[in-house]
Amino acid sequence: MVVLGLDIGYDRCGFAILSGTSRKNELVTAGVILTDKKLPIQKRLRILKEDLISIDKQYKPEVMCIEKLFFNRRNTVFEKICMSKGIAFEIFCDTTIIEVEPKKAKKDVLGDGNIDKKQVKFLVAKLFNTNFDNVPDDTYDAIYLALYGLQTRELEKMYNRS
Repeated sequence: MVVLGLDIGYDRCGFAILSGTSRKNELVTAGVILTDKKLPIQKRLRILKEDLISIDKQYKPEVMCIEKLFFNRRNTVFEKICMSKGIAFEIFCDTTIIEVEPKKAKKDVLGDGNIDKKQVKFLVAKLFNTNFDNVPDDTYDAIYLALYGLQTRELEKMYNRS
């Protein structure tokens, strides 16, 4: 199974592609899509869309796991992130989409829903027995989201067979 983990944003969008099963998987690729802060939002969203289309064409994920958004006081930022999420939903509309609250994904994959960014980085690096020096937090978040998506989809398939 090929799973895309997406830490959605218009400024920085973390992504990770995992292949395999929850017990035996490979981190195929991971990174971050960056857009220039000087560009107007519509151009930033176009860059995001083009990069997500490229990811879809190259890796053909069967599942996309993305965080549920929660409302905060910075409405303009929230609105732009919602636009980014809408683009991802459009591109991956034929893909199984799993939305999850960040705390639940962290708890289920990493053992604690309240761990901080530094602990997330440490645990994700341990899980893949690798060191991601100078890798943005968004990438680590996308990796644990992809793991969550992989685990959840496997459980759903097992449950539906019974």
